[in-house]
Amino acid sequence: MARNGRSRRPRRPSRSARRRSVRAVRATGAGWTEEPLSRLWEEPIADQVRRAFAALALPVTDRPAGADLLFLSGRLDGVRDAVHLATPDGAVLRLTVASDHATLPYRENLTLLAGAAGLDVRLVGRPDPVRPQVVHPLALAAADLALPADWAGHLDLGLDRLRRKHFAAEPAGGPLGEAPPAPAGDLALHLVRRHVERVVSGGRAVQALAAPDEHRVRAARLETGAGLLRALTTAAGHRPRDPFGRPLTDDAATFAQAWLSVAVYEQAAAWAFSEASWLPR
Repeated sequence: MARNGRSRRPRRPSRSARRRSVRAVRATGAGWTEEPLSRLWEEPIADQVRRAFAALALPVTDRPAGADLLFLSGRLDGVRDAVHLATPDGAVLRLTVASDHATLPYRENLTLLAGAAGLDVRLVGRPDPVRPQVVHPLALAAADLALPADWAGHLDLGLDRLRRKHFAAEPAGGPLGEAPPAPAGDLALHLVRRHVERVVSGGRAVQALAAPDEHRVRAARLETGAGLLRALTTAAGHRPRDPFGRPLTDDAATFAQAWLSVAVYEQAAAWAFSEASWLPR
């Protein structure tokens, strides 16, 4: 107690004293082939795909960190203007650019990797939820790449710039182009998507004049999709008018709801088709 009766606060150490008590520790992280990270590549692909697609279906703010990532290993094979990864279990995956932003070197790095056929790699990527067996690679490691020491043994495809000097052999091949995307899912889903896009580009009047594809979708056993297309076509063409040609009621909400139902169905079906393409038959 102080003489004035007030309790005396403990004296805080000076800033210089605090600095002397701090010790910097330098440590290197574990490599991808070391524990505990190596376990990520030991998880079966089917289990990884189920986890990743379940995470992608959640809002971004609700996804567990890293739950939407795939940890894959295999051998690179450049085919025409694409890069493929052949996995040990026989799957052939297409690697595509995660982002075409001008400041990110994704495309330049994949261009060099397209000419490095036969390179054994480990990669971290994210599956494309609407295109079967398509992966957006984010990071990659290979024993035959002479990477700088400060890259910690792997290449961040969106940050680091791969050079020809990093390869043991000169990579072949020209610029990596963007091939026209194949219809996501099967042809029946492509027909459903075409109706969704037609309404966006042409509006209700164009959809009312479009050829119905309900029977073709139903023949592919997409019964729900066929029913939703029928409702969309009916809503587009059903506009009752009075003897002077004026619309009797404003039923825009009915048409909008029918279009939204088809759009939501198409996205969900495409996701399901893409996920199923990864899993063992």
